[in-house]
Amino acid sequence: MKKPEETKAKQDAFLTAYGELGTITYACKAVGMSRSTYYNWLENNLYNFKEKQAVAHEIFGESIRNIALERIKLQGPKDNPVLLMAFLNAFAPQYFKRDSSTANDAAKELMIELKKLRNMQQELRDDKKGVIEEDDSKKRAMDEVEKILSRQMESDDNRD
Repeated sequence: MKKPEETKAKQDAFLTAYGELGTITYACKAVGMSRSTYYNWLENNLYNFKEKQAVAHEIFGESIRNIALERIKLQGPKDNPVLLMAFLNAFAPQYFKRDSSTANDAAKELMIELKKLRNMQQELRDDKKGVIEEDDSKKRAMDEVEKILSRQMESDDNRD
């Protein structure tokens, strides 16, 4: 039987890996342990493992949200937002609830704004009045996304 400090050290290594990698399989491989060990810790809540695992899961979720935000900042008007929206839906459901008409309205509003931006760019090209510089279009798109998300967060705060 392992000493408590050895088990705690192994748990800490697993939780660090889980917070970075996001899956049980990858975290187990990273620290060289079996899934059965993970399930044993979870079932017996050995050294408050459940609570620590929840924190590690939140850390991974935050890293995914950070990646999504960076992708939003880099996204151009022609980029497809579906994968990005799926990630946000999975890891930030408080902002993108499927059953919430407010979230649906925010998503619809975002899509409308993106379509408007694309239409404006196409009209400018068609009229040969010039092309909006990419930085300006990204800034306007980000401003619109931030406005929508801000309204959504305010709405969610008001419900709490």
